[in-house]
Amino acid sequence: MPSYRCYFLNDQDHIQAYESIEADALGEAVDRALAMLKARPQHRRVELWQGARWLYPAVYGNVLRKPRQQP
Repeated sequence: MPSYRCYFLNDQDHIQAYESIEADALGEAVDRALAMLKARPQHRRVELWQGARWLYPAVYGNVLRKPRQQP
């Protein structure tokens, strides 16, 4: 099962917290990251990473569409 890192950032784009999650697919990881962001109103953004790859940025209240699943 792939591992992802969720970085929670403030208004100045400084990392304030992070969580490691495991998910079967990127879409599931995005859903979990967004749920965690919603539960943490003190954070304004979440970034989802897998290793050195930046996979998904989202801003609180202005959530991006989910990425397409790769075949």
